[in-house]
Amino acid sequence: MSHRRRAGRALAGIGLLAVAAVAAAGPAGAATHKITQFTMKSPGNQPGDMTIGNDGNVWFVDHATNKIGRITRTGALAGFAAKKGSHPTSITTGSDGAVWFTETATNTIGRTTTGSNMTHFALPAAIKSARGITAGPDGRIYVAGYSSHNIGVFDPTTHKWHIFATLAAGSGPVRMTTGADGNLYVTESKKHAVAEITVPGKVVSLIGLPVGAAASRIVSGPDGNLWVTEPGLNKVAIVTPGGGAPHQISVSGKPTGIAAGPETLPNAEFMWVTLQSGTGGNAIGRIPVVAPRTVKKYALPTPKSLPSGITVGADGNIWFSEAGKNRIGKLADAPGHTSFVAVNDHGFSPVTQGIPVASNNGTPVNVEWLFRGAKHHSVTDSTTMNLFNSGSIAPGKNFVTTFATAGSFAYKSTVGTDTMHGTIKVAPLTASGSGTDIDVTVGTTPIPAGVTTDIQVEVPGATTFSSIATNFGGATFTYTPTGSTGSGQVYKFQVRTNSNGDHSDWSPTARFTF
Repeated sequence: MSHRRRAGRALAGIGLLAVAAVAAAGPAGAATHKITQFTMKSPGNQPGDMTIGNDGNVWFVDHATNKIGRITRTGALAGFAAKKGSHPTSITTGSDGAVWFTETATNTIGRTTTGSNMTHFALPAAIKSARGITAGPDGRIYVAGYSSHNIGVFDPTTHKWHIFATLAAGSGPVRMTTGADGNLYVTESKKHAVAEITVPGKVVSLIGLPVGAAASRIVSGPDGNLWVTEPGLNKVAIVTPGGGAPHQISVSGKPTGIAAGPETLPNAEFMWVTLQSGTGGNAIGRIPVVAPRTVKKYALPTPKSLPSGITVGADGNIWFSEAGKNRIGKLADAPGHTSFVAVNDHGFSPVTQGIPVASNNGTPVNVEWLFRGAKHHSVTDSTTMNLFNSGSIAPGKNFVTTFATAGSFAYKSTVGTDTMHGTIKVAPLTASGSGTDIDVTVGTTPIPAGVTTDIQVEVPGATTFSSIATNFGGATFTYTPTGSTGSGQVYKFQVRTNSNGDHSDWSPTARFTF
């Protein structure tokens, strides 16, 4: 195997069920970057910031109609009532597996896991006009008080608040994220700066941005730096933890939302931004993480869409909100032959991911983990086969593994006190061989040194599997049926991988029907 490093009540009737999906091709030379738009049922919504939930769906705030929205990979939309008149602004996924969001107008925060089980917590009087929200590496929830110029911290277990950090008067903190170093980074929209705050609550540095930047969203990138949108200057800043002058990238079109993307090609990673308006706006921008950082844009097919929030979904595609047109958009960016798992602080999503051992043209299928929580985690083989081990991965980074053989591969995170577990189930493939033979694809060429497979079959009329090959070293096993080959007869095959004196669990079943 090869691997690379690179985190209320239903409101179906009042505005969030998709009634249409409109697709449009991307710009010339980017035919695979198709944009699909999902229109909400009723007008007047204003979708904004987004996050990947632990259910693998994309969750977002709807500022205008006081709702929290959810969209599935297939585009099914649902809406849930937040606190009346609250105007939700920012959203994050907590280490408890819940979605948390700020309710700015009522000075509360909300929590939900399914949408229908929403709870609300009042902020202390010292924290005013809650804007940004993020989960910290300590499992607590951090909230930016825009008018009070401070950061509050909420303990989800005790439900107690305290002032975590006090910023300079007139700073106007709006968004936050955890850096790869474990510190909290806060954008100050009025002071045009980024504040770095240690977990004990000490402001250790203030990283200045150019006057007029109006710093907005901030995320950790796969390069270990902080990426900040500067809509006031039509730029994106790269901020290095610990100091140094920020590097500026010109991005016309009022960059607002920003997200770290998946690995589209080997060693090719990008940041994605929403470009709201003006010259070069009404588009999604793509910025290479590594220089030269030539910006590529994907124009939205509908004028004045006002793209706002953005995230990479658990499907590896780019999802964004269209605050001006009552829509959620998807830009298809998932590389071919890759399956995705989102890594939040509460677990892997999905916990179990199934893939074929090879694509239709024989290309190996990759699995890419998107680390999007606030903490470091790992992806480590749970057996002693030592087939893959990402090591500790910081927020914003990705890890890719190619599964060369079939089986069910249990894995875990081994960072700190993590108890996160998951499984990748790699299924064999079957095809007609010569005569009545059945070709069972159990791996992709070349099979790694020291790796073999065991193969079992369940013949028609049997209720158990029996062995047909042990320590097979090839990619395709040809099986001569020992039972009936009449029309409608079904043969079932399962495979497991062996290496280093240990083995995986048995794969999902592959069927062959005569």
